[in-house]
Order: sequence, then structure tokens, then C-alpha cells
Amino acid sequence: MEDDKKAFERLGLIVEELDISSSTINHIKKTIKKNDFIYPSGGNTFYLLQELKISGTDKIILEEIKNGKLYIGASAGSIITTKNIGYIAKMDDRGKARNLTDYNALNLVDFYVLPHHTNEPFTKVVEEIILDYSNKIDLIPISNTEVVQVKGE
Repeated sequence: MEDDKKAFERLGLIVEELDISSSTINHIKKTIKKNDFIYPSGGNTFYLLQELKISGTDKIILEEIKNGKLYIGASAGSIITTKNIGYIAKMDDRGKARNLTDYNALNLVDFYVLPHHTNEPFTKVVEEIILDYSNKIDLIPISNTEVVQVKGE
């Protein structure tokens, strides 16, 4: 996360951090609305989704994207753009999100991003996920140096 922040700052962007697990809904909404883009970073995907849902941030993000705000997700931040994050269970510990009752995510894209393809320490688990899911869902494996860009719908 710190490397990503520094990279954005080198591009001349002002980065405002927001911890949704400890902020009020009013602070979250105000912060997301006033900034030019939304950047959920990495970490445990199940925990991130849980905190998005508990705080109501998921709805704020969807509203802001609908209004044209740019969304940039890294790792877990990209995985939550899918319909359901269940496919990532081998990579992230579901136990970190004990209050997450379902794995339905933001449903922004009709494919399933699989980050860290060919990157340690995730090489083996990414290959296992590909084997398990490549015939079931539209997986898009990407390495740490690749992006998926979605324009419009």
C-alpha cells in the first residue's frame, strides 16, 4: 500500500487515506465524494468486502462510479469489482471476516480478476485457482505489472 501511495504521489496526485473500519459513514461519504478517484488497496479480500458492507461504503462507491468517478483497485480492490469473491478463498483467509454473511461483491464487471499471476508468494495458489475455476467463470489472471482497464459499461 505504501509503494502504491508513493507512486501516486510521484505522479503529482494527492493521496488521502481512509480507514472505513473506523470512520463514520458521514466522514466516509464526504471523503469519497470530494476526491477525484477511489482506490481500494490490497489486503484480505474477505475483510475488505466485510468492512465495505458493514460501513455502507459499498453503496457509496457504487453511487460515485455511477456518477463517473474513476475507480482504481489493486489486489483485493480489484477482486471486489466482481460479482462474487468466493473464487479467491484459496488466496485469502475467510476467517478474517467473521461477520461477512455472503460473498457477493460490487458486481461492476462481468469477469473475475485474478491478481498476482506469476508473482511470489502467490504463484502456486493462483495456478490452483486457475485450475479450479477456469472452466466455471471468466477468469482474467494478471501479474503485478499488468492492469485491466474498463471503459464505459
